[in-house]
Amino acid sequence: MPQFKGKCGTMMMHRLRFRLQIFFFTLLYVYGLAGCTQTNGLTPPATTRQPAATEQPASVIRDVVVHSSLSSQVDIRPFPAGISGERGLGYVRAEDRTLPVTQRPQNDEFRLVATNNFNPWLILLNNTASPKTFLITTILDYRQVPFTLDGKPSLLQLVEVPAHKEMNIPFSLDSLTPGRHDVQVVGFEDPFNMTLDMNYRSDIHGNVISRRTAVVVGDTQTPARTLDVLSNASIPNTKGPVNLDVMFLRRSVGHTEPISPLRRALVYTDTVLLGQPYPLQIVVSRLSEKAPQPDAVRAVVPFLDYHQITLDGKDVLAVRLEPSTEAVVNADLMLPKERGVHQFQAIYLDNPYANMLQDTQTSPFVMGSIRAALVVK
Repeated sequence: MPQFKGKCGTMMMHRLRFRLQIFFFTLLYVYGLAGCTQTNGLTPPATTRQPAATEQPASVIRDVVVHSSLSSQVDIRPFPAGISGERGLGYVRAEDRTLPVTQRPQNDEFRLVATNNFNPWLILLNNTASPKTFLITTILDYRQVPFTLDGKPSLLQLVEVPAHKEMNIPFSLDSLTPGRHDVQVVGFEDPFNMTLDMNYRSDIHGNVISRRTAVVVGDTQTPARTLDVLSNASIPNTKGPVNLDVMFLRRSVGHTEPISPLRRALVYTDTVLLGQPYPLQIVVSRLSEKAPQPDAVRAVVPFLDYHQITLDGKDVLAVRLEPSTEAVVNADLMLPKERGVHQFQAIYLDNPYANMLQDTQTSPFVMGSIRAALVVK
């Protein structure tokens, strides 16, 4: 998958390549993954990549179920013919699992009438020559929540998808309240890779696969949550060259103004002293469109060591952006009191609670930012 070397002048080229690659995933009409050991603090299992001896020690990842075996309900089949791309994630209704991929009905919206439990099959695709390890989590109404995968409940669940396979696995998110819900299931690929290598850390895909869907419970379309949207009037917003949708900058102490795109030093790896806050700027941007669209809301959900965190008092940064603009959000990131590598990244999408059956310009895919490695010393 394409990468860039961290120089601002090359970002746009890779962004265009990224957009072309995302196009192929629009062919994935539905898509999900793999039985199980409960851990409160998890270090890398034998089947995942271990850090090299010269790298920093791995930090503990908590609240994880490791799926080391599968129940009889899990279905593993060859990667479906006619589908492009290396990996994918989505959903399929139980009654549609036997249908060919191209004949399955839409999965951008699910309506629950007689139940308030969202119980599709989660599907993960791996069309590479090697197994892929994913750390799965679920975002409900822009909050990370526990969920059940193959009968096991947890906040995070580790699964491995064999090479060139499609995996269907029972998924459950229960007791939803009446109204319209946004659901994103996220797969963090290669979660225990603690390398500080720039090529790995500057991957603009962020090693994330995710797909959103709407779940409507009952006969009301009222969104289950009202997001506090930051407008152009309340945060700095700058017209000009835009490189990435979501970027991280280290904020100079006492400096709160936007930094010119030509002078940016993006954060891929950095160090911070134990107990000290990390001064951070999150740049949320929107590329110019050939046919300008109305201003859009971009929702950014931040994670530290794969757990959702609060920045600037918010667990989701919802920013209203006009075309060819960007906004800068200042925050102090507090890292855990554990020395070693901690991983910081975000997922993001446009137009929360959009009706994607009507608004075909809103993508069902959820993007991942660069996964920055912050070393506590």
